[in-house]
Amino acid sequence: MKGKKEALPTAFLEPQVNPVIGPEDDIEFGIGIGLQYRYPITTFFSLYVNASTGPYCVSVDTTDQADGFIFSNHVGAGAYFFVNKSTAVHAGYRFRHMSNAGTREPNGGIDSHFGVIGISFFY
Repeated sequence: MKGKKEALPTAFLEPQVNPVIGPEDDIEFGIGIGLQYRYPITTFFSLYVNASTGPYCVSVDTTDQADGFIFSNHVGAGAYFFVNKSTAVHAGYRFRHMSNAGTREPNGGIDSHFGVIGISFFY
């Protein structure tokens, strides 16, 4: 049906490298594997919700979470602004939980709320 808008489910891979800036400089890196639903509002603007999980490594030393291998899980929502048919700038919100799934102590987890801005390529 011409002009009908419908949610577009997709899978995604999202590599990340994040510096940790504080009293000591550290790093976290890994890859999220996720699912996303995108709802087109116009040809150039879409809303989305997504969720992912994946392996990460963190060097930050906290009293709540052992450093080293962990899992990072997130849920989020945001908007795409398409530059052309296959490239978009996006902005959104995420809630992330990181923990090692009980493989080592401590395993209190690290929860965070943050904004994201990025470039997405659609194939």
